[in-house]
Amino acid sequence: RSMEASFIKYSGDKIVIKRTDGRVFTVSPSLFSSADQKYLADLKNESEYFKGATIVVSVKGEVLIDDPKKGSGGSYSYGNYGSVTKAKEGDILSVGSEIKVGSESEIILLFSNGTITTLDANTQMTVRKFLQNGFEQSDEKVVDMDEEVSSSTLLLDLQVGDMVVDVRKLRKKSNFEITSPLGVAGIRGTSFRLSASADSTKLSVLTGLVGFVSSDKKQNQVGAEKVLVSSKGKESVINDLADSQKQSITQTIAKAKEEAEEISLSMVRDKLGESSNSWDEELSPFDSKLSPGLIELFPVILNSSGKEVSKEVLAGKIIGIYFSANWSPPDRSFTPKLVQFRDDNKKDFEVVFVSSDRDPAAQMAYMKETKMRWYTMPHRSTGATALAKKYGIRGIPSLVVLSPQGKIITKKGRDEISSNPKSAWASWKKFL
Repeated sequence: RSMEASFIKYSGDKIVIKRTDGRVFTVSPSLFSSADQKYLADLKNESEYFKGATIVVSVKGEVLIDDPKKGSGGSYSYGNYGSVTKAKEGDILSVGSEIKVGSESEIILLFSNGTITTLDANTQMTVRKFLQNGFEQSDEKVVDMDEEVSSSTLLLDLQVGDMVVDVRKLRKKSNFEITSPLGVAGIRGTSFRLSASADSTKLSVLTGLVGFVSSDKKQNQVGAEKVLVSSKGKESVINDLADSQKQSITQTIAKAKEEAEEISLSMVRDKLGESSNSWDEELSPFDSKLSPGLIELFPVILNSSGKEVSKEVLAGKIIGIYFSANWSPPDRSFTPKLVQFRDDNKKDFEVVFVSSDRDPAAQMAYMKETKMRWYTMPHRSTGATALAKKYGIRGIPSLVVLSPQGKIITKKGRDEISSNPKSAWASWKKFL
């Protein structure tokens, strides 16, 4: 007897497969033929990924870290989880961490794939994704490496500011991208400076080649000693890199390498996260009933008591993302209507509250006062801010309604419930 299925991942000594009808199974490799077992063993050797480590090498002045994965003693209590802390030498930053560099300040970061970056004053950057193959421990110094020690995927978001990056030559399967407001830089092995604001991005390449895709999807290749300037509403321009900029980038990289010169591969290897095979298990769509699109939308959700809960509570439901605050009179008028609507349809409808209240205490007080028995996100967290930006929220109250697959049903949920709640639900539940 046979069936057609695709390999998903290893889970311990077993494998996860997905059948053509969408059903997922965890089985022992011993059930397969000798040829298939060899194929699966090869896959395992190629796909043992870890959560990459972002190491703080040095800090000058005040640098704040909004780390959504850290709480008090490893558990969550409201106001601590994802709370902003001051960066210090030796810190290991989680994926999702937002780094905010103050005026007259600076931070040097070493990624476990060997990339070193310096973030200058008034810079904000987020480590969006970082996975890396495992590697053997060694006394070799990271700064002496010509090529990254193992394949990796590193995605960074530079919201604003200035960063100087020195990248080891990437392996064939690796991927390194930096997203800025006006485009995405794709990197293989190079040294460069990237500066970003809401209206412009400047890419100054000292060595190597960097690909840059602007917000209008135009592709550019920026070679050594060249500078690209991309401004909102204008064509990107590439010119020669000034000697003063070459010197500045060279000096910044030399300083960063000097700070990191004692860090060996063994020290970096010890910082890698727990093995998660080729998937970040917290985001794996095959271990979750929740749509992959929704997993990314809600990095962390809390219940009405401020305790972190599993995102599975949203699975299979129509979701209303409610942007609101207690200080707003229109919100205080609409919120009771939404509470009643949600309670009437809670079997198939759930709400995630994104607060614009003044602080976490006010957020929780608002939920308690109005009997919001639904879910929320950490106060002004990176994930909450990203939702407001994604859906173009310009005022409150606002209710964006999504299907169980994460597709937009309507951005006018407030108006539709206020006008005719029964009609609104009759229209929305067709997406179940």
